[in-house]
Amino acid sequence: LIALFTGLMHGKGTSPADFDLVREVAWAFRHLTYRQIMELVKGQMYVGFKNCSDPALRDNAFLMNLRPSATWAGGETMRVE
Repeated sequence: LIALFTGLMHGKGTSPADFDLVREVAWAFRHLTYRQIMELVKGQMYVGFKNCSDPALRDNAFLMNLRPSATWAGGETMRVE
């Protein structure tokens, strides 16, 4: 299945060996280091795509910040006290 993917989202919380595997199979992540992955905070991840509408983003992982509602249901509408 991994040969069929068009995009990959990678967040914090993996082992160095697993990240090396990601770098082997996903060319977009070739320039990232394990340290960059481990320094991500909640709501951040690197994403890389084989196929996308903007050629400048193809095979180049970039940092994406997710909205709170993507990482916690109600994260933008509920208040925790």
